[in-house]
Amino acid sequence: AHQTAAAGFEFPYGDVVVLHQGLNWANGPYVVAQNKGAFLEVPSFLEEQHTIESREDAEAYLARLEAYAGQLDGETGRLQSAAEQGVIAPDFVLDKTLAQLRMARSGIVETWPMIASFTRKTAALPGDYPRQAAKGTVEKIVPAMSRQLAELEKHRTRASTDAGVWKLPDGEAYYAWNLRASTTTGMTPEEIHERGKQELAALQSEMDAILKAEGLTQGTVGERMTALGKEQRFKFAEGDPGRAEIMKFLEERVADIRARLPRAFATLAPGNFEIKRLPPEVEPGAPGAYGGPGSIDGKVPGKYWINLATTERWRTYELPSLTHHESLPGHVW
Repeated sequence: AHQTAAAGFEFPYGDVVVLHQGLNWANGPYVVAQNKGAFLEVPSFLEEQHTIESREDAEAYLARLEAYAGQLDGETGRLQSAAEQGVIAPDFVLDKTLAQLRMARSGIVETWPMIASFTRKTAALPGDYPRQAAKGTVEKIVPAMSRQLAELEKHRTRASTDAGVWKLPDGEAYYAWNLRASTTTGMTPEEIHERGKQELAALQSEMDAILKAEGLTQGTVGERMTALGKEQRFKFAEGDPGRAEIMKFLEERVADIRARLPRAFATLAPGNFEIKRLPPEVEPGAPGAYGGPGSIDGKVPGKYWINLATTERWRTYELPSLTHHESLPGHVW
């Protein structure tokens, strides 16, 4: 794992993560994109995971707020370095990222989730912690966000619609390294592509039989899946009523799988987690869902985040497997 990571660090751009399980993850060539960057990740950590039970905890929160501004500027410096090398995210990625960053920067700072959460968490503590947090945000974080926004706007003037890393310096080698880090195989890009086509054919063969059983016999598998998705029986209502339907549906799926877990696992972990809608300012560029475990001591529950910007993106037949992947017996478990 470390040898693969070291090879990744030879490229002058991109993120390399060495995970503790002995795996690598190639985090992409772009410093900031619609699903990564300090303006997305830090507020989520502070709001959801940073517990406060003492004055020391509150001081640590304030210290992390101050460090957040430095992290934003650090990313902005890396964005500038990347741009000098010709590493610019595609225009459609930048459009989503810019919209998210503008939304994250907007409004009164006291209402920002990470500040409002801090205010609630410190309500029982003496001191003016909320005022300090708001003051530091206005004086340091907002200007840092503005500097990053200005840099990303410069990138947008140079961006194209090309999405592949082939356009980057030494892009062919970077792509091959990404495959090596993500798959842990020594297969070439061509071999993996061929394997992918074989897997796709096998999956579509299974789907073909299922779709025919549902009375869908005409057209390609893709065309029939599109037709299936238009059937009202698989849809949720629009707006907040539909969001409530989806949350109820997810909770029912979790309750069902909890009852089944003893059939597969001799040791049952608590699997403590919450199902939450992604913050609206994150949803435009976020994936459909993601999840992960909470703290080992159980104080912070795991999370299964679901993107509910619109209920139209979801169908009843796709949510069960998504839920089991992101929560139980997946990431949370």
